[in-house]
Amino acid sequence: SWMKMYVMQDFMAQWDVESFSFFVYKDANDPLLYCGPVWDFDLSMGATGLGRLPNVMMYSDWLRGHREGWLTELDKFPAFTETLRTFAREEFIPALQNYLDGEFRDQRETLAPSAAMDAHRWGETDSFSQSAQNLLSWLEGRAAFWESFREDPAAFCTVTLRYGFNDMEIFIPRGEPVGFVPVEEYGEHLYSSFRKKYGNIDGWTCEDGSRLTPETVIDHDQILTPFAE
Repeated sequence: SWMKMYVMQDFMAQWDVESFSFFVYKDANDPLLYCGPVWDFDLSMGATGLGRLPNVMMYSDWLRGHREGWLTELDKFPAFTETLRTFAREEFIPALQNYLDGEFRDQRETLAPSAAMDAHRWGETDSFSQSAQNLLSWLEGRAAFWESFREDPAAFCTVTLRYGFNDMEIFIPRGEPVGFVPVEEYGEHLYSSFRKKYGNIDGWTCEDGSRLTPETVIDHDQILTPFAE
């Protein structure tokens, strides 16, 4: 139960994990402590307490990088980590792919008319189709990154984004372009309260003084600092 919870929380980049919305239980006549159930994933898959950060969260090693607790303590045991890796490779990723290839699309078609009526009722633009596609793209991208990073983390470089309020780490395959820039143009949106306090972020500067672009090749660990124009 702990291994499965680790996979769910880490893969979905669940912002609240081990801070809020995290449960364990024990049956009266059972000496073991079980982890679960999963609950409250409104802040996940790119939604965070800071704003919408889909790309940053997609390329994060979320639990080990940002959440210290029981799950990360268990990850220090090689037997747990190897079992987790095997479960992810042989069961979780195949099940996820089957879902994305079939049931996800069926559910999207089923929900579309209700979403359209909801938008009509409140006089809003019907953005359901685009939102569903964005979610599908995030899940597919997360699966590609997450599986390869779990299998060979040494093949990735650590890129630290030095936000004024916090540091966030992403992991880019060594020798490959970063592929995006953590700004509005690429879907990254910080809440106005953070922008008001810490300033707008219009781009990022690499350690050599150059500006980060989607084509910037990442070949070593580095720290990026934001700038406002």
